[in-house]
Amino acid sequence: MRQAAIRSRSERTPRGPAPWRSAPAAGRGRTAPTRADAVVALRRGAGNAAVARYLARTPTSLADFAADRESIRVDIDQVTGLPPLEDHFTGGRKSVRAGLSLDIRFSGPMGGMGRTEADRATIETSLRDGLVNLAMTLFNLDGAAVAPPLVGVTRIEELDLTPHGGSQGRYRFTTVPRGNDAAVLLVELIAAWRPGLENSGEMSKRRQRKLRERFNRLRFSAAPGWAVDDLVMVQQCLGEIPEPVLARIPDITFVRGHGDLGPGGEAGEYHFTAPPPQRTITLFDFAFRSDAELRFTVAHEVGHAISGRPREDDRRRPELDDGAAYGRATRADGGLAAGITEFARRSRDEHFAESFAMFMVEPDTLRTLRPDTHAFVASL
Repeated sequence: MRQAAIRSRSERTPRGPAPWRSAPAAGRGRTAPTRADAVVALRRGAGNAAVARYLARTPTSLADFAADRESIRVDIDQVTGLPPLEDHFTGGRKSVRAGLSLDIRFSGPMGGMGRTEADRATIETSLRDGLVNLAMTLFNLDGAAVAPPLVGVTRIEELDLTPHGGSQGRYRFTTVPRGNDAAVLLVELIAAWRPGLENSGEMSKRRQRKLRERFNRLRFSAAPGWAVDDLVMVQQCLGEIPEPVLARIPDITFVRGHGDLGPGGEAGEYHFTAPPPQRTITLFDFAFRSDAELRFTVAHEVGHAISGRPREDDRRRPELDDGAAYGRATRADGGLAAGITEFARRSRDEHFAESFAMFMVEPDTLRTLRPDTHAFVASL
């Protein structure tokens, strides 16, 4: 709802998975580039020798799929109901679903540890099998899957593989389409385990005081009805966003919404009303179902507030998501139809909020897949 005095943004709606599809339209009258496009461009710029090196290289990171980047979206929804990790890491590698040719790649060692070289090799094989099994379950690629395969998708999971001889790490799983019945599955160990959000009983009193002081310094406030632990976790999420960024949107009132989702099926809402200026972020139960969901939802709603800030001062000025500079960045990265998430493709304001949240939560993935959008958000 957009009115002269009121702007309502009720966003971060949980989405179902999108099925296998062809590459989305990449801007007005243009399709996403293919590997063939990259080869042509490389031949023009560097000659046939460079093309030969490019074709000979085996992609082992998401960055190696630059020619496909606009056709890959990030799935930030958490999968529920998965079997325990033990079910993926026992019994060897699962079979691929019938009719699908799957090219499996790894970025390097998957964190296997052992006393001897033979131990490490055995553990590494087991870890790779388990991670592939997990990925095939995530993307409906195994022989038992009934739902359509998910291809052109990347997602990141925090996994504790120490019971299986591995490590605690952040693993990125990506599927890249290669025709109607073929795909590449890439598994990457990209970083160490990200510490989870703490409740008030786990966090030191000193850190809780620091978070409250920062919250108050930004002139943020909490409406009645917050449980202490929920508010502490929100303050931690805000603590991961640079203070100079948050200082541009002071006086936000945080409201604890009632029920799993808001009236429009959303996990969070941002509202701005004037006069007098009032900013409100409401968070519903769904936002608290996991640390990853809460981090992303809080950053998403902050993104809406950042985008709307110029127009709050002058109603004649566009919001950042409607501005010319962001429009150029969006078009360079394939247009609205190539938004970084499925939800980002709904509108320019959702495109901005999802991109802002991705910058805060998964900056490397945003930089790799949507470099111009990443550069715009970084400039803020």
